[in-house]
Amino acid sequence: MLKVIPHYNKKMSWQLVIAGVCVHLILIYSIFDVYYTSPVVHGIAPQRVSNLDSPAKRVFVISADGLRYDTFNNNPEKNPNIFILLFKIASHIPTESRPGHVALFAGITEDISAVAKGWKKNPVEFDSVFNRSAETWMWGSPDIVELFDNVPHVHSFSYSSQEEDFASEDASKLDSWVFDNFEKFIKKAENDTESSEKLRKDGVIFFLHLLGIDTNGHGHKPHSKQYIDNIRVVDEGVRRVQELADKFFGDQKSAWIFTGDHGMTDWGSHGAGSDEEVLTPFIAWGSGIRKGGARISLAQIDVTPLISSLIGKAVPVNSMGVLPVQAMQADPQFTFRAVLSNFLQLKAQVTALRNEKSNRFWFQQYPNFGDKAMDSLESEMVKLAKARRYSVAISLFSENAMQLKSAIMYYHRYDRAFLGSAVSALFISWISLVICYLYRYPEEMSLDKAFLTPKPYFWPIFVFFTFFCFYCKISLSQSIYVLLPVYIFALVENGTLYDSELVSKWTNIWRLNCLLLMPFPFFPPVGVSTFATLCIISPAILAFACYRFSTKPILSRLSPVFRQLAWILAATAGFILVVHFFERPPAVARWISWLSIPLALILPFFSSSHIVDRLIVFSGAFFVPYSLLSINYESLFTLLFMPIVAMFVRFEFAHLSDVDFLQLNLEKAANPKRQKVGLAELRRAVICVAFVFSSLFGTGNFASINSFNPSTLNRFISVFSPFTMALLLVLKLLIPVLMTSLAMSAIVRFDKDAIQRLCCVVLVITDFMSLCFFHQLRDEGSWLDIGMSISQYIVSMCISLALLVLLFVSSHMMTLKLSSPKNVYLFKSKRVPSPSP
Repeated sequence: MLKVIPHYNKKMSWQLVIAGVCVHLILIYSIFDVYYTSPVVHGIAPQRVSNLDSPAKRVFVISADGLRYDTFNNNPEKNPNIFILLFKIASHIPTESRPGHVALFAGITEDISAVAKGWKKNPVEFDSVFNRSAETWMWGSPDIVELFDNVPHVHSFSYSSQEEDFASEDASKLDSWVFDNFEKFIKKAENDTESSEKLRKDGVIFFLHLLGIDTNGHGHKPHSKQYIDNIRVVDEGVRRVQELADKFFGDQKSAWIFTGDHGMTDWGSHGAGSDEEVLTPFIAWGSGIRKGGARISLAQIDVTPLISSLIGKAVPVNSMGVLPVQAMQADPQFTFRAVLSNFLQLKAQVTALRNEKSNRFWFQQYPNFGDKAMDSLESEMVKLAKARRYSVAISLFSENAMQLKSAIMYYHRYDRAFLGSAVSALFISWISLVICYLYRYPEEMSLDKAFLTPKPYFWPIFVFFTFFCFYCKISLSQSIYVLLPVYIFALVENGTLYDSELVSKWTNIWRLNCLLLMPFPFFPPVGVSTFATLCIISPAILAFACYRFSTKPILSRLSPVFRQLAWILAATAGFILVVHFFERPPAVARWISWLSIPLALILPFFSSSHIVDRLIVFSGAFFVPYSLLSINYESLFTLLFMPIVAMFVRFEFAHLSDVDFLQLNLEKAANPKRQKVGLAELRRAVICVAFVFSSLFGTGNFASINSFNPSTLNRFISVFSPFTMALLLVLKLLIPVLMTSLAMSAIVRFDKDAIQRLCCVVLVITDFMSLCFFHQLRDEGSWLDIGMSISQYIVSMCISLALLVLLFVSSHMMTLKLSSPKNVYLFKSKRVPSPSP
């Protein structure tokens, strides 16, 4: 019978720490190889439409950022010039400005790999209608027009990003800027021969991006007077632009497209997949556009081949859009040539991806629409066209277009199961190694050169998988996912691992508190709506609780501390109430809000040198900025979360009486004897993980990052600043986690060895959780859904390493002591004589 011999070194092996960091970095990066790969396929030749005359010489694309279909449709008096031409379009998810415009002009879904590379500008090169145009001019927000101005013949004009103020009373001035600058440009071109010649080329695109509606929607909500009045400003501006263009060109060969990149929720946010966010108006008129007829619904990516076909240019090579022939009015032969070009462009993507995956051992062609089916479809379309049966040929393509798109997605995700299995093996091998580290003979399993060299019978296995990676021509990072588990399993095999009453009193309260916290993960994510009453009530309730605690005889020593916290929290509730009456909080209110953050970190250091005192003051102080950052039920969640953390600390010191527990000092407990990992540390690790995950996901805070509502930071900032906003949101996430780490550091009495052991056990638990989250990652759906799946995986991967850092930081925070000025009793408890024995 095997017997496990546990033993622990005084210091954690630095080799294991480095290995752990490296493995976790590889596992974090793996999601961008397995799930979030770029849809851009390189090396595809463009497919020209034909040499026939195109139905239009130029296309004007006007994008009203954040324009909802229902608001536009229900207010025809605000848009009398373009309402009568209304169609409906389903924007692409995620409903954000960058992916929306990439879908409109490149015909591809959001490049999910870009989530790790920034928001402001897409760093991934992709083909677009602007690349294929003869010339392009664009006006609008720098965040959008600069996405596409990386080619010489694309000319962009934008205003300063500082003008994008959510709190502005008249955001329509952003749209007026676009219309005014277009007018100046046209009038200047009338007297400039060179500019006039460029403008009159065939295949020119004009893009006008209008941000005013989106800004008014964020600041004033989409049913506000400012939002609806902005629609009238846009309608009038479109009329001006068309009059100027018709007068300048005078050939009636301009096509016009008016649409939006996404809609908006009733509370002024976007990013998810509700109808209010997905549906936007689509209006097309002019040369090459069918006049009259029934209203149609389009997918956003279908606008790309429409723009290309109107001016007779090749569809962007990676476009997934299908030409909406029902919206076009052109010569039947030209329409067929445009459809054939669209078919060949989709077929080229299927062929390129199939060739890339065909060298796999397990390669299987897409079963529903293989090479023979595509060749047969192409032959039949050409045959029908030769018989001048263009409409039948076009219908044949429309019926099979979804099969082509399904084939592209099939090959795009072809390696997912294989790479997912490899990453799962890496998880399991690493978890096994950590467990072996916890239960080992130190002299026989040190991380020396002999241990790091696999046994001879592992080398053939390693060589086989190396040859396998070369044969399949997979990338270096993908080869690491395959080879690293083999090596780690060899290390696991290499070592010699084996030889032949207080609690019951609080139980009901604990259970009740858990039941009260249980519904929070099922509530709508924070950001869906604001509920100022809860933000006011939560600090008020905590203030009343502190006052009541100050009257308890057993807590008489802490009475001054509780009274001071009660006053501070009551003032916080009053401050939030007053600020709520301002549509835009005054500058002094924002200064006070910002001041609460450093004060919450500094003031607790003046409290008495007792564990209970320090935990109470830190919790109360942190609750102030957290309440100011709250817009809904998250402050109520934290109000219920704090008692359950406090009860757990008390349970861990159940062997002490109440008096002795309240007198616990901050000094590190003497514990010279090495201890093995027992049920106590396993319990602490499980509870710690539960606390951290509850605090991060119980309030939907990660959802509020991925579907951001500007109201969240209204008390701190109003001007759009991604870096500052991200810092504040991360701070909001970390406050409950820091409360947890402060409690855990107090439980282990600031012992470094106990902290390391706790983190090792947490590491095992979270790595198992990461393995589950890895297989639940999503690369389609709303930005909210994608972001939540990534958040769960990243948090579970980082929690053990982050907790190690936070526990050490918390230990220093708990033990650091500052002296207050003379006669200033800041969070000072009463001196109570020790009880006589």
